[in-house]
Amino acid sequence: MKICSKCKFVAENGVCPMCERTKFITEAKDDDLVIVTTADYVTSALIEDILKEADIRFMKKGTLGGAITLYVGEFTETYNFYVFASDYEKALELMPNFDINEEDFDEN
Repeated sequence: MKICSKCKFVAENGVCPMCERTKFITEAKDDDLVIVTTADYVTSALIEDILKEADIRFMKKGTLGGAITLYVGEFTETYNFYVFASDYEKALELMPNFDINEEDFDEN
């Protein structure tokens, strides 16, 4: 698996999906941290429970920073969830799919 060593995203096509560069693409080692998902405040609690239940070690890091989160409130925070590269595939399979299609709703 190839990852961007700068952004910590998986680079499926040899290009980082975040920075769109190839300069930092490397082969992932088992102990490299990789972003498996990004979630808002409410969803992050669900993601934490899923990863804990599966016994997958993870790190949750806010994107705004502590001072801004204190000022505007935690509900505005977005979190990146990092897992070890060795656990990435397992963690990715467990991530909920929140895609909503119009067909899912009955117009009545």
